[in-house]
Amino acid sequence: MTPEEKAKALDTLQNVRQQIDLMHAEAFTAFVEAVHNLSMMLTPIVKNQEALAYKLIEVENKLREEVMQ
Repeated sequence: MTPEEKAKALDTLQNVRQQIDLMHAEAFTAFVEAVHNLSMMLTPIVKNQEALAYKLIEVENKLREEVMQ
């Protein structure tokens, strides 16, 4: 292989590696954005569940008090 061919092969190799890195970065970024968006959508649901759980505990405690009397 001539020095020019070696240089061209190394340049091609570097370009391919950069393209692969870019593809992985884009896929990872899309994944992180999707997880973030899902988290944002689930936040109100989780807050609702927490409020309902608190109310359930209150009702259970009242019922427990009534049964113990």
